[in-house]
Amino acid sequence: MLSSVHSLQPHLLSLLRIVSSLVLFSYGTQKILHFPAAASVPPAGSLSWIAGLLELTFGFLVLVGFQTRIAAFVLSGLRPSPISSAMPRRASTLRRTAASRRSCSASCFFIWWRQEPDR
Repeated sequence: MLSSVHSLQPHLLSLLRIVSSLVLFSYGTQKILHFPAAASVPPAGSLSWIAGLLELTFGFLVLVGFQTRIAAFVLSGLRPSPISSAMPRRASTLRRTAASRRSCSASCFFIWWRQEPDR
């Protein structure tokens, strides 16, 4: 059973890479190319527009597999992690800060980096 899972590992990692890059690529196309149509579009040159440009270019690089680790590292700082987004907003709990989002994103990146097979 475990050997069959290990034999599927490269295919599953590729599937994860492709799906996550398509999600990022779609965010970039919505912000830059205005497809699919959105209710509001960021003005050119704004911070959200620059983030869309990074998502578009680096999402494509991750999709085709070129410089995947560098592109994933750059993109890891763009999105807040799901862990920090699900935290309650009470004052007694940890507050969601930019530093905690970056550390969660960086840890997810290093987990991904470690699991990627050497080429």
